Order: sequence, then C-alpha cells, then structure tokens
Amino acid sequence: MKGQRTNRVVVPVKTIVCVLSLLLCLVFPAVTVSAQAQDASGGQAALPTIHDAFAQIGQKVTGFGGMFIDEKKDTLYVFLVPSQPGDAVQIDRAITEVLGANRPPQHQLKVLEGQYTFLELMDWYAHLRPQVLPLAGVVMTGIDDSGNRLRVGIDTPAAAAAVESQLDALGIPRDAVKLVEVASARAEGSLTDRIRPLYAGLQIQGDKQGAVQCTLGVVAKLNGANGFVTASHCANNPFTANDTTLFSQPLRTYPDVTSIGNDSVNPALQPGITCTQGQLRNTCPNGWNCRCTDTLFAQLNNNNNASALGSIARPDAGTITWNGGNNPPPTYTITAKSVAFVPGTTVNQVGITSGNVSGTIDKVCEDWKFTDYNTPRYILCLNEATYTHGPGDSGAPVFVIPNPASTNVTFTGFHTGDVAYKNGNHFAAYSPIDQVQNELGTLTVCAGGSC
Repeated sequence: MKGQRTNRVVVPVKTIVCVLSLLLCLVFPAVTVSAQAQDASGGQAALPTIHDAFAQIGQKVTGFGGMFIDEKKDTLYVFLVPSQPGDAVQIDRAITEVLGANRPPQHQLKVLEGQYTFLELMDWYAHLRPQVLPLAGVVMTGIDDSGNRLRVGIDTPAAAAAVESQLDALGIPRDAVKLVEVASARAEGSLTDRIRPLYAGLQIQGDKQGAVQCTLGVVAKLNGANGFVTASHCANNPFTANDTTLFSQPLRTYPDVTSIGNDSVNPALQPGITCTQGQLRNTCPNGWNCRCTDTLFAQLNNNNNASALGSIARPDAGTITWNGGNNPPPTYTITAKSVAFVPGTTVNQVGITSGNVSGTIDKVCEDWKFTDYNTPRYILCLNEATYTHGPGDSGAPVFVIPNPASTNVTFTGFHTGDVAYKNGNHFAAYSPIDQVQNELGTLTVCAGGSC
C-alpha cells in the first residue's frame, strides 16, 4: 500500500538566494575554484550545482517542477504543476533571468504536467538522502529531472521495503520516489599507442604489478606545475594521499622508457565532507568515507610532454583509431570549461576502449556507493550519461561540442566508471569539473592556457 501524499507545502529555499552570485561564478562557464577553500568543518568547500539554479527558478515560479532538453527535437521541456502558480510565459522569463547566457539554446519550450514542484522535491530529497543512502542495498540517490521524481537505486529486494519504510516515516509520498534496480557500480581499465607529446584520451598505466590500464583525462597545469588528471582509482593505492604511483604511457616497461610522471595530488577518502552548497548539501553519510570526485593530478617528469595543452585526441567516431600517424593525432581543442549543462545535453567521451563516443546527460549530481577495488566509498555528486564506455575508459575526458561544425569543445568532466541497473541498462558516471577543481585545485586545461 502506498503512503498518503503529504499536504503540499512549498518550503522557501533560504540558502539559495545567498549563493546566487557564487552560483554564477562556479556552476557556469567561468569556473575557477580553489582547492584551498574550506567549509566550516575544515574540509573542501561545497559547491552549488545546476539544481541550485533550478531552485532559484522555483522561487520565481512556484509551479516549476524541473526541466530537461531534447536536442534532436530542439525543445526545452519544463514541468509545471497545474495547481500551483505559474504559466509558460512566466517560466520562460524565469529561466532566462536565472540562467542568462547559459540558458539552453533550444528554440522551443514545451510545458509538461508535473505532480511535484522542484522545491518540494528538493525538500524531500534533503530529508530522504541522509536516511536512505546509508541503507544496506541502496546504491544511489538523486533527483530525476526528466521524470519529476526522486530516484533511489537498490541492488537487493529487501532494500525496497527498507526504503519505503523510511519514506513513510519521513512523510514523503511513495509515488514521488522511483525505485530502480541497480546491478553494480564499478570502475574501468584497457590500451592504445605510444604518443608524444601527451594528449587527453591516451592510454596510461601505473607502475604496480598488474596495475589497471586507464585513460589520460586531460593535460593540465596545477599551481604552476605541468601534469595531467586521471581517475583516482587508477593509482596503485586508490584514494590515498601521498600515493607515489609512477604513470607510464601507454604501458609500464622495463627498463623504464615510457614513464611520464608521478601522482602528486590525490586526496584521501574522508568522513563528514560536504561537496555541494544550496539546500541539497551532498554530505558524506555517517560511518562512510567519501570523495567529491574520482580524480587525481600527476606531475609530469618532462615538461615537453605538456606542449599539447588543451588538446584531446580525436579518433574517428565510434573507434579508437584515425587515418594517418600518431604524431600528432587529429584533435579537439578545449576552449572553455563548464558544468552548466542540463539533462538531455549531448556529451562526448574519448576513452581507450570505447573511442570517440557521444550520449546525453541523463541525471545530474547523484551520490553513488562503490564497493570495488576493496575500497568501499561514496563518490558524491556524480553525473550519469548514456555514452558508450568500457574497461579502460576510467579518467577519460568528457566534453560538449557547442558547434558540430567546429572541433572547439567545452570541457565538463572525467569519466569515473559504469553504473548498471538490473534491467540490463548501463550508464556512464563522470565527475564534474567544478567538483574536481574543488578537490584538486584550479586547473588550467584550455589551449593557450586561456582557462
């Protein structure tokens, strides 16, 4: 029997107004975040997300229930709750006022009938998450922007009953929460050719016997040092500060002729950290250790290998190969970095297993529980996308191509791994660039050092 729906009470999101100016700086394209910023507990400073922008829209138009886009139909879909104030004209104006130049570029706006306002969903999620995410058998929690619901991922039948019991105790309507069967969350690893200088998308490997093979996420500068970013779980000792993994490209060899640099910034898992601001504060559940991303920075041992800063290797679509030699490969050029993309936006990945692939953002800022590599952990505020991925793609660059006629791209994150559902569906999970910069430090990733 489903629980009774609570009376509709729109709770003002008081903290959202306070972060408006910060949101425009952090969530949208001119993203510069210092790793030295700290929250009140002494951990990394929490960042706003696209959901904080949605909350601002909800404050302007009470009936707003979330939004997503369909690029093929050139349409922005917006949920409005009929019993609440708000119409198409008002929501159109509110979206522009909040997002400004970062408003989705679709020319058509279509209103869908929603059951729940976004402020309701945020309020319920804020209460649901700390109670439900730590439950045995619960693997994921988040907001389903394209479904006007909350989402909880479970991997055991018993978890469903436990979740529903918590919903009843919290007074959250059961029909406001979609339970999805999740098979697992795991990281990935594979191989490719030796290429110098280095480019995002190339195969790398640590120096430990049997080390996983991963993808170089991006050549970058951090605090004046040349290096690159990849997944933390690609290190000899994943999620371990002061890990000294020596990475090679493409594989470690003896005698050593392929080494490229050492892991130098790889924050340890921590209890009690908070990764996002606003009403939805993604905070580590009690009894667990967490990171806001699955990334590390490795410093190069030869600065000449950093000369292709801002370049991502560009294989033919759907492959890991291209016509011609490897020096240099065809490339995409990073000209901006941003996380200001709503569900439905097309994103690309270049990984050593899947090659040059694309898909759409499916969910944003979900918290996932990982239990692989003998390192139980939460990675908070991951995005889900539909691009193809496989073993070896871990750490791969994730980016948006604003103009299909151009090879200039906007960098948006690093591939983390696979999240699987019991219905057979697999989605990619990636760490957003703003969260990465909050943990590692402000990264220079654009061509010419422009961002």
